[in-house]
Amino acid sequence: MDAINEAALLDEITDLMPDVSPRLEQLRNDANALSSIFATLHRQAWSDPMSYDRYLQRN
Repeated sequence: MDAINEAALLDEITDLMPDVSPRLEQLRNDANALSSIFATLHRQAWSDPMSYDRYLQRN
C-alpha cells in the first residue's frame, strides 16, 4: 500500500476550500433555519397523547 502524502493532501484541500466554504456556510444557515421548524413539528407531534394500542387492528 502506498503512503499518503498528507502535506499534498492538505494543500489540495486548502486549494478547494474557497469554493467549498460559501456552500458550507449556506448549508449551516439552512440547517439552523430548519432545526427550529423540525423542533416545532416534533413538539406538536408529541403533544397529543396516543394510546399504546394504536398499531393494533380494531375489528
